[in-house]
Amino acid sequence: ELSGFGAAPIAYGDMGGQAAGSLSQTAAIAAFNAESLLADTLYETLVPGWLFSGFMMGQVLGNVWPNVQNLLMLMIVFVFDCLPYNIAKVFTLIVPYNPAPSEGFGTSRVSARQTELIFQPRELALAWDYSSYIVMPTVAFGFFFVLSADMWKIFPVMLGWVAFMYAYHRFVTLRICKKQMHASALLVIYAEFLWGVPMAVVAAAWSFWGYRLGYNSFAQVPFAALLSVLIYFGFLLKVGALSKKHLYGEMDLDYWKVSSRMTFSWFNCNPVHVLKSLYCPESFGGPHVVARTPFFFGKEYIFDEPGGQDQPSAETASGKA
Repeated sequence: ELSGFGAAPIAYGDMGGQAAGSLSQTAAIAAFNAESLLADTLYETLVPGWLFSGFMMGQVLGNVWPNVQNLLMLMIVFVFDCLPYNIAKVFTLIVPYNPAPSEGFGTSRVSARQTELIFQPRELALAWDYSSYIVMPTVAFGFFFVLSADMWKIFPVMLGWVAFMYAYHRFVTLRICKKQMHASALLVIYAEFLWGVPMAVVAAAWSFWGYRLGYNSFAQVPFAALLSVLIYFGFLLKVGALSKKHLYGEMDLDYWKVSSRMTFSWFNCNPVHVLKSLYCPESFGGPHVVARTPFFFGKEYIFDEPGGQDQPSAETASGKA
């Protein structure tokens, strides 16, 4: 397996280009064993640690344990209600929205709305998901730099990781998380650009092995990575992956038809407008949209109740607007 290995510079302690032919066979075997050990260590770090165990621990600590902790705190303070007032106040500081206990045993109460807010699911964490999809392939591609008979083993595991992450996010995450509003496409654009990092690692590994085989100098390794990134960025710009999409041929529908289908609008997402619609409609001073139901992700069903949808004011409905 060491055939031809002695004709290439060794990566460890010999980045200056010293020919490995001057090394003894023992030194070449020791260098090969060191690289093989490095590959094994990296593999054991990723599998199942970084790829699976770390992710599942994050899901347990981020989705399961907070609900268990909050339930225990609420049971102790508001159901059993057996703690002195000052200690109960400390316990509620751990609970989201800090529901206030009452002085005296058996008098503490928590409202249904407070309980709902405490146990509401977390929002989709797209930024953290994107980072994982960029960092993990980048680390896995690091195997390309190491000479080992087992370097291929990480890539079937990565294929399984991709299938696992897709299934988990498709069938689990979408059911335990609530929607999240993004005001622009910047997150997607940044993720598209950052995908050039793992591609650059592959290009750098290609040039690195050219250096070890004596075809090019080590200075060309970072150049290959940079060239790969520039080509990738140019391809994104060429195909218009980062440009705004313009849709043509759309039908110009009535506002109220669109409103009934989309549920959310500028009016019911505006807290001031909702409060004015509920408690001070005369302050509008003319035709307006009556939005008495504030919009929240996960609460769309409220708009199916009578009067839940936005409605035109009496002036608007009579055609004065």
